[in-house]
Amino acid sequence: MQQAQAPQKTLAQKLTTLINLKQRPDGTKYSKAEIAEAVSGLYAADRVSEERAKARARGCSEEQIAELLEVVEEKPLLTRPYFSQLCHGHRDNPTLTMLEYLARWFGVSPAYFFGGGSRTSETQAAEQEVELLAAVSRLVQGMQESGQADAPQLLTSLTRGLGGLSPDMVRGMIHMQLAAIDQANQGSGKESRD
Repeated sequence: MQQAQAPQKTLAQKLTTLINLKQRPDGTKYSKAEIAEAVSGLYAADRVSEERAKARARGCSEEQIAELLEVVEEKPLLTRPYFSQLCHGHRDNPTLTMLEYLARWFGVSPAYFFGGGSRTSETQAAEQEVELLAAVSRLVQGMQESGQADAPQLLTSLTRGLGGLSPDMVRGMIHMQLAAIDQANQGSGKESRD
């Protein structure tokens, strides 16, 4: 019997998921402007390194290299307005390079962004990984809201032994824990996380 596949997410939905998952250590989210700048920074650093090596191989002087690198650093890979358009679904045509650098900054496989007719086992694995990260994030939040201040450390030690389990099994265990937290919160008069 085949398992029904969840509807495929749009690029905008996938970006929104990643934006909600990637947080600073204090729990606040990055702005779209910060993300665009960081992604462009990763790209610029790689381009500067590549161009510097090419210029040295051609025998350029340090002054010529400096002038060349100024041009390389001027144009960002990703602007805040364009990133915002991607996130809101007004644009859905980023370059492969842009997707690769977005994936690198968010810490996911570039395969996460591909779907449609080109959906492969690698794409599905990347999607499952992000779904699992989202479930873990909700679990940590639920544990913290229920008064378990050491939730991240507890979760880390709990999941160390889960490495050999399938993502579906781990996700199921996480959902069971979330349900237990909700039940405990209802018993104590706190609102459910949902």
